[in-house]
Amino acid sequence: MTFLSTDNNGSLKVSHAQHSINDLTDANDSGKAVGSLLIWDGSNWANYNRLSCQVYRSANLSVPTSTPETLVTFDSEDHDFGAMHSVSTNTSRIVAPETGVYLIAATITFDISSTGNRYFFISKNAAGSPGGGTQLLAETQVATASPTFSILGASIVKVLSANDYIELFVYQNRGSNLNLIGGATATNMSLTRIA
Repeated sequence: MTFLSTDNNGSLKVSHAQHSINDLTDANDSGKAVGSLLIWDGSNWANYNRLSCQVYRSANLSVPTSTPETLVTFDSEDHDFGAMHSVSTNTSRIVAPETGVYLIAATITFDISSTGNRYFFISKNAAGSPGGGTQLLAETQVATASPTFSILGASIVKVLSANDYIELFVYQNRGSNLNLIGGATATNMSLTRIA
């Protein structure tokens, strides 16, 4: 295992040790995983794992017209570094495991239609309710006269607390149901800690 620390002058020191994860189980080091980068801040070992998760729908989702926003669930993961998402429980959520600054992003693709509007938003801690929680970002598109897929994307940087989670909601009003297209690049959401 490699450890990074600084001395009183702020110089970076690198040390190597033959320790197992069981050697790092005091109150300050609980929850650290094998392969973690641990940095000594003078009083505690801090875990500097890169936390990142991107999820997507593998199949289309039929979105009703002109109804309250539809919660999007995700059954597949592009990656999940930090156990931030479950494909079996609360599949609409990506959870921030620790407090920090996160990049939040989403892309959605609606099927071809030349009628109506489409939009999505991401909310924090909404408990599956479009009116719940705190809305963090939104994106809107008006359908064009020449029918094409409606592809919307947006991102934002926000501070999240440990155990905050994000969820994606979509809306369309073309006059009948419209598919949200499944697939890793068509409809996805991601959360990555950047600081």
